[in-house]
Amino acid sequence: MVVNGAVENALATIGAVLWCVQILPQIWKSWRAKSTTGLSPWLMFTWMISLWVLGIYNITQELSIPLHIQPELCGFAPPPLDAFAASSYLIVVGMELLILLLAAILNPIAYYRRRDEKVTEVIEEIETIDKIVSSKDYVANAEANINRPTDLDDAFAEWF
Repeated sequence: MVVNGAVENALATIGAVLWCVQILPQIWKSWRAKSTTGLSPWLMFTWMISLWVLGIYNITQELSIPLHIQPELCGFAPPPLDAFAASSYLIVVGMELLILLLAAILNPIAYYRRRDEKVTEVIEEIETIDKIVSSKDYVANAEANINRPTDLDDAFAEWF
């Protein structure tokens, strides 16, 4: 790694300033509320930014190992695994995956079934209309009504 003293000193200065300034929002909040409960979001934000910058500085300066792992030690300590909670969570995840799988399989089947039912309904309706049209009574009535004037014909005759 190329050593660049100016960048290293700039990172160290920025980290130190942020480390010192990080407490100001908490002091302001505590003074206004006249209470010291809770942490300011601005405190946490500036603390996070300063840890990044100081971490880069620690790595580039090859400082001691405790300074490298300090953010991880302070900010991350996982609790022991709760087997019952993990197994119940895995069951929930498995059931959700099963629901998604069944939806992916069954929705297209239901779609095609509904489509086929509509097609058969339309075909049955067309067949019913064909039966009515081809029946002797309908044909006889239609032939009788072909030459019979309608009220509409009378209305057109009045206009012309």
